[in-house]
Amino acid sequence: MHTMGICATPFLTVEYSLVIRITHYCNLFMPTDELQPLSCTGRDTWGGYSLTLVDSLDTLLIMGNHTEFEKQVMNLPNVLHFDKDVNVSLFETNIRMLGGLLSAHLLITLHGEVAGLSRSFIESYDGSLLRLAVDLADRLLVAFNTPTGMPYGTVRYSDDFIYLFF
Repeated sequence: MHTMGICATPFLTVEYSLVIRITHYCNLFMPTDELQPLSCTGRDTWGGYSLTLVDSLDTLLIMGNHTEFEKQVMNLPNVLHFDKDVNVSLFETNIRMLGGLLSAHLLITLHGEVAGLSRSFIESYDGSLLRLAVDLADRLLVAFNTPTGMPYGTVRYSDDFIYLFF
């Protein structure tokens, strides 16, 4: 029994730490991309798309924070839009933003009950994360249309026109 207590303690500490950090990020720093812990400020490093939150959605669910996961999934379609006039890193946007949206969508639709989500949440989920992911992917797709087949590294959205930078 003593060993189980020792093993359980780090998990609870990590879980509690995650809850505190995500809650503070959502309350104080959203929609900035990253929390700067030493200065206690938010910073837009990848376009100002709440990157930390989207990148952490699957972790919230896997760690068992169903309440915060459900709250953020329902709120994201109201606050996340990809029509800003900013440069975005193709690589970071693909792996963190697109990956975060798709993994959260798949966790809800394929593994929601196993992950512990309420049946009412699963039934009310309307696929909004998938729609956001498709919108984002459509905007990024043009970066792959190059003479060499190698994608551009940065994409900029401006007035429905996409500028590409090397």
